[in-house]
Amino acid sequence: MATINNESRELNRYRIDTFGLGTMVSAFFSSCIVLDVMRADRAASLFVDDREENVAGARAVGLRALHAPEPGRLVEYLRDAGVKI
Repeated sequence: MATINNESRELNRYRIDTFGLGTMVSAFFSSCIVLDVMRADRAASLFVDDREENVAGARAVGLRALHAPEPGRLVEYLRDAGVKI
């Protein structure tokens, strides 16, 4: 599983360390080219964001998208979406 964000490297590192994301995710990307780098199928990918407008944008380009407004419930949201953790 990989993540993508549009944050600075420093903020991304802070979130990875603070929330222990490295135990759940194997790769972290900070750009819009992640689908190309991962050679991922948009329909088989899951975009997760806490902002509904970003989720709507992901859906608009053909991604399966999940609105996760409460970071502390991320594992629950992922499981509800069918992700095996």
